[in-house]
Amino acid sequence: MTTKGQVNETTVLLPDSAMDPRISVVGVGGAGCNVVSALYDKEMQGLELVAINSDEESLSKSRADVKVLLDLPKQGRCGVEEAETSAEAARAALERALDAEVLFLVAGMGGRTGTNIAPVIAEMASGRDALVISIALMPFSSESRVHEASEGLQRLKERSHTCLVVDNNNLLTLDGLGFNEAMTLVNRMVGTLIESVTERLTHPFVSTLAEEVQLAASTFGGADAEPMDVELAEPAGAVAEDEMKPVGFDDRGYIGFA
Repeated sequence: MTTKGQVNETTVLLPDSAMDPRISVVGVGGAGCNVVSALYDKEMQGLELVAINSDEESLSKSRADVKVLLDLPKQGRCGVEEAETSAEAARAALERALDAEVLFLVAGMGGRTGTNIAPVIAEMASGRDALVISIALMPFSSESRVHEASEGLQRLKERSHTCLVVDNNNLLTLDGLGFNEAMTLVNRMVGTLIESVTERLTHPFVSTLAEEVQLAASTFGGADAEPMDVELAEPAGAVAEDEMKPVGFDDRGYIGFA
């Protein structure tokens, strides 16, 4: 089994007999389920889309192949112990939903469900020998939930084979971008990254996962894109929607926009 947390040492080996690995995208919490819904609308082939939430009304509006409702406390403490108890109660449904060889786990950090449940889901999936690629959506630094988000991110990293981070603070440099437009842009960027990595995973190769993810991201930022601090180009209003693409990662592993 691949060791979690060792991104540079994670080796992906898909021989000829594994040309079509089972790949799932699992959205946890509101932000993660929004990404899954956006992918569902794109009708991507070869992906099973799973939405996991503790908000029944929100989950009912999610568009996914599989939905799992978790029972988390609506008020009061909701931490690691509560998340583990909730996941254990739904273990049978979760294990059916997590039946994949490669699992993209998308969750917003700082809220109740994504922050606390995503690390548990990552641990459960990796325990079933799935390769877990987590994508964490981080809140704006001005929000009160930054501390909780950072703690959740650390737990998610420890339980994933690799963890990519999308920092909402990058959106602040895009003039004239409304909240709904910003969230749509994040969903599109994460979806594009998943689509690109998935395309490469469906072909036989032997390389490190870090190299594959880096290559997939740099494909959209130009052939010479390298992991570095990302500079944003023109304001959002001056760039056509289909020209906004993800670029490489900076030295913290954060994804930027161009």
